[in-house]
Amino acid sequence: MPPPNRQYPNPYDPKAPNNPAPRLPTHRFDWPQPTEASRPTPLPRVQRSFWRAAGSAVVRVPSEIFSFLGRRNPFMTVADRADCVWVMDALGYPVERADGMEAGQSPADQDQHTTYQAEIAMAVLEHTPRPQGNDVAAAIAVILIMAESADEARRVLERARPFLSDMRGGRVIDLALEGDVVAPDNMRRVGPTGFNGIARTVVDMGKGKEGGVKRLEGSVLRGVEGMLVSDVYLADGEGWLVVSDIDDTIKLRGSLNPKSYLHDSLMTLGTCVPGMAALYSHMRACLPPSTTWCYLSAAPHLLYPSLRIFCHASFPAGPLYLRPFNWRSITGLMLSMASNTQSYKTEHLRKMKWWLPRAKVVLVGDSQQMDPEAYGEVARENPEWVRAVMIRRVEGAGEDKNGDERFAEAFKGVSKEKWVVFSEPAQAQAFFDGLGV
Repeated sequence: MPPPNRQYPNPYDPKAPNNPAPRLPTHRFDWPQPTEASRPTPLPRVQRSFWRAAGSAVVRVPSEIFSFLGRRNPFMTVADRADCVWVMDALGYPVERADGMEAGQSPADQDQHTTYQAEIAMAVLEHTPRPQGNDVAAAIAVILIMAESADEARRVLERARPFLSDMRGGRVIDLALEGDVVAPDNMRRVGPTGFNGIARTVVDMGKGKEGGVKRLEGSVLRGVEGMLVSDVYLADGEGWLVVSDIDDTIKLRGSLNPKSYLHDSLMTLGTCVPGMAALYSHMRACLPPSTTWCYLSAAPHLLYPSLRIFCHASFPAGPLYLRPFNWRSITGLMLSMASNTQSYKTEHLRKMKWWLPRAKVVLVGDSQQMDPEAYGEVARENPEWVRAVMIRRVEGAGEDKNGDERFAEAFKGVSKEKWVVFSEPAQAQAFFDGLGV
């Protein structure tokens, strides 16, 4: 005999009496009928979306898969509105000088006949970051929660965007000199980018004056966004070049902990090392007007926009050379900050030596990482090229980093008159004045 048909009240009905029903009702739930607005998209529109997405994939995926081929990438594509492009400032180096001067021409006018080239660096990221499930994204979320004002939150979001974006491989962009007519014959193509989203291309800059600045502007015909202007600083082939580190040399870092470093880099505007801005201002006044300044740092290149603003606000303007970074973990950030920094800097300084073999170079760094060893190695290899080395002793870095034995070993074989370790910028200024510039 079947059990009686018992009716249990809805346990979610606030008007129903208390009922110790052992189970939920088993009747079928009537789902609401779909409205016209919620009905599936008509098939033709779905087809159009599919082919649009398929066409985008055909263009994008092969260009990134074959990005390791560099200039041989058969699928390279021009950056478009789906990409964010940074064209970075560069150091222009002379490659040719006209022979002789015309009648009545001054030496300053002759400088106009110097032909320059520059290695233009470009980074391409996806325009709209996708959700990330790594510890860098988690750390950024914590930093955002710690923001105490709308301005701080806006700053964190803007600076964190590159850390949450994927790099774009196989991208190219066309640049033109400021004032030139935008035409195929006047364009300089940079790229394609590699798997890390970075490209470096040597371009002709035409003739210019030593100590001047020429500007390259990116084509925006396809709606590309980002930093599309590159200032190229034209160096004097036989003049002075000042190469400075950034973190702990002119900008207080505070901690080597990657999470603390990320917090300071995303949240704060940056604090100058006391006295260093005045020191650089004094050096700039003593050096010839054609002197070129540049900044060489192992900081991740994803911080390029904020570090450029910091350096140009309080120190002489010049190109920034930062370390390529494509990690998505705190461990990767730590490795990028601490691993092989000596070889990274020595290799880049050797490249500068190839660009400007007869320049007179001043190197400025600090004791926190491997600046003494890197600068000492380059000074031994090129005693005529490196004229002075100044190392800031970072307070609290530890005896192993600030001990006299370390500096003696790092600068072994380098004339003692060429290098100094200072705790106060006034000591560095006295050393610089003694060079007789």
